[in-house]
Amino acid sequence: MFVDIDIIVHATEDMDKILNNLKTLLKIKRYKLERRDLTGHYKNPVIFLRLKIRSEDAKEFVENLFKKLDRLDRHYLLLNIDEYIERRKLYLRIEKNWLCRGEVRLATRDPIKIVIHNIDKKKILSYIDEDGG
Repeated sequence: MFVDIDIIVHATEDMDKILNNLKTLLKIKRYKLERRDLTGHYKNPVIFLRLKIRSEDAKEFVENLFKKLDRLDRHYLLLNIDEYIERRKLYLRIEKNWLCRGEVRLATRDPIKIVIHNIDKKKILSYIDEDGG
């Protein structure tokens, strides 16, 4: 199993705060960080970050992610898991603003994108339901 986390940081956002909250809240210890400096639609600076988490660190990350995920969001995932899985990959989006407030919630706009590779549905369901889903 391995995990890719994609974050788009806009000029008005604090990149260090987002990264530190992500690492602290989800207990990310080791990762590889890729950074690309881009230009947005209105010529504003945008930073694209990708964190790559591998092996045992990925397992620990996934466990922490589902432990911290909002209870209602875990329940929603249990009911709709097939919408989030494709070819042994789980696709999640979490809310950047809630993360900066210390909470992990699913998101639809301006999210942090998480892809968990090489994981099957049964294992995902065990992580989601582990805490009473």
